[in-house]
Amino acid sequence: MTTKKKKSAKEKRVLIASIIVAATIVAGSTFAWFTSKDDVTNRLSGNGAYNVALSENFTAPKDFVPGMTVEKEVMATNTGNIPALLRIGVKNHVTGNVIGSVAVGDYEDETLVQLGDYDFQVALNNGELKDDSFEAELADVMSGATLVYAPGAATFVNPDDEDDTVVIAEAIDNIAEAVTVPSGWTLQDGAAEGLYIFRRQIGVDSNNNTVYGFSGFYYKDGEYYRLTMENSDDKLSSGAALPNENKPTDKKNTVVGVVVDGNGNINAGGVKLQTLTALDTNDEDSDAKIYTVLHSTEGSADDDEILVVVDVNGDDTTAELSTFLTAEQTEEALSATMTDDLIFHLALDESFTETGNGIWTSANWTAVIDSTLTGANSAADLIVPGSPNLGYVYYNKKLEPGATTPKLVNSVTFDPRCTGGYANFDYDIDVLLDSIQITYDTTGNEILPGADDTEDTVNGIAGWGVDATATVDDGEITEVEWEPATT
Repeated sequence: MTTKKKKSAKEKRVLIASIIVAATIVAGSTFAWFTSKDDVTNRLSGNGAYNVALSENFTAPKDFVPGMTVEKEVMATNTGNIPALLRIGVKNHVTGNVIGSVAVGDYEDETLVQLGDYDFQVALNNGELKDDSFEAELADVMSGATLVYAPGAATFVNPDDEDDTVVIAEAIDNIAEAVTVPSGWTLQDGAAEGLYIFRRQIGVDSNNNTVYGFSGFYYKDGEYYRLTMENSDDKLSSGAALPNENKPTDKKNTVVGVVVDGNGNINAGGVKLQTLTALDTNDEDSDAKIYTVLHSTEGSADDDEILVVVDVNGDDTTAELSTFLTAEQTEEALSATMTDDLIFHLALDESFTETGNGIWTSANWTAVIDSTLTGANSAADLIVPGSPNLGYVYYNKKLEPGATTPKLVNSVTFDPRCTGGYANFDYDIDVLLDSIQITYDTTGNEILPGADDTEDTVNGIAGWGVDATATVDDGEITEVEWEPATT
């Protein structure tokens, strides 16, 4: 028997950011304009010569937990001296570990968690490593307990004296057949494959009845696999709940699925094995998928939001996330998701109204939606419902030098219904900025980049995949309308 070596612990990151600014000068025969790009993964350091950049109000919490809302204000500021058009996009990436369970007959060896598994210990203890050794965890499983369930003949051996043994002659499935096995003793090669379940007293109820909890492991070919555990407040052998003062302090103290009848017979058919799988929404081979959709609260006093759903096991139907959802549609879609999903709400600072042709507008922003595409082949320029990333939202005005746009995003909330399914995760929100300089015609009036003196509309402006139409008043652009690019 060997002890697993420790690996380097991973620090938990939640909503970490950086700004990268690039500048490009594009020159033509009769006009010139500047473009710039910026993105944030949240650290707020900036650099660049063309001076339109993202600005944020954001402080990462130590731990992002269900129900928590974190202020994250996203704007763009023109720190240069040239008016500009701009768009802001949002990309999402989630990595981490997913805690799950599987029926005894349906497992795959590579996803099971062995006793003493380092990654699982770190994940379960929220990034803090306790005693992760196999010996320590096996001793904890057996400490103060008697063996009440075994699949067949087996021999437990004292690791310090191989001649010191406890022999189990046949299967055990009744409390009356319990066998005392010293804590930390290991199974000899050839032991029956299956569940080994131990019972220990964990408290007394208000009537002074003993309350028991169960621990154990699944044994196969010399390996010991962890069973799914839960807090034991009731459903134990006495049938009574523990009073608060007698509840055990362990977070996980009894095996899920053990049922004892009035005659002491044990039914372990509901016991499940613990699993731990890697989560990476950017990995095409991963089961985990991420879906993004704009959620409309049209008709209510609430602002809209970007809804981000991470299907951690790839087991949900996501057809419901294929449109710009209303509040009612959102709740219906979320109710269809599993409790093992991760759901985030990026609150927008304004409400959007549908104006037709896939266009949703607010007071300051336009969302251009292309519902003919799927998330798999989404265009970055447009919003494709159900795709991993939002795409871009376009600013309806020019941004004057020294000016800052109204907020697009003002906070991020971890949905309180996400009560399980993940061990730890890093959620990176990449905020992207593209901007392009306003230019001038031969008389000094402002025009859209790429336009001539007589044009108010530019098709496929700046290669952004949208058409832009300017409203000009006294030689200055006051408003910009955006719609899908014409072909």
